Amino acid sequence: MDGRVPPKIHIHVRVFDVYEDIPIGDLSEVSMTDTKPTSAEVDVPDEERDAFDLWLQQLWREKDATIERYYETGSLAKAGEKGSIEFPVELKRTKDILDAFCLGLPAALVYSWRKLRG
Repeated sequence: MDGRVPPKIHIHVRVFDVYEDIPIGDLSEVSMTDTKPTSAEVDVPDEERDAFDLWLQQLWREKDATIERYYETGSLAKAGEKGSIEFPVELKRTKDILDAFCLGLPAALVYSWRKLRG
């Protein structure tokens, strides 16, 4: 990076409704606050697993098409969709770049310490 900030960062965000958009079966019996695995996490019927696999493969195809479109047109948006929203990325100091890479450092150190002791 030679101490320079990239001129643009492109991020494509999609939001999925877990109950409606993702084919993972009936979640009405599953509590999203439980920490123990439930039968819904363990016993997945083959047809649900196949439906999810197909959905995920299609999502990857769409991602690949989006990347190809970006390289061809310079935009992540499909034809007829709104373009992008730009947020200025400005650093006050060059060392601010390290902040982006050091966010996970404390968690990594704690994890490593526990693994070494245990």
